[in-house]
Amino acid sequence: MKLRVGMQVAINIAEGGKPLYGWGDVKNGDVGTVVKVKESDIWIDFPSHSHWHGRLREIAIAQTPEDLTNQKALYVLHETLLP
Repeated sequence: MKLRVGMQVAINIAEGGKPLYGWGDVKNGDVGTVVKVKESDIWIDFPSHSHWHGRLREIAIAQTPEDLTNQKALYVLHETLLP
């Protein structure tokens, strides 16, 4: 699956870790919409934080729409999946 603007993704940080650019007003597992991808960086609009800036390795894409609702069965996005 290739990452595209408009996709729904979730923050997926290992326990005890933190995003490279900080949490801002989001927390682990929050779901938002991709608004921009550039190299290894991503910008996501969350209900609590517009244009959150993070790294691709810090997010996950759900395999099904139900996964986003239940925040389960997420898999980590690897840079090899990018267009």
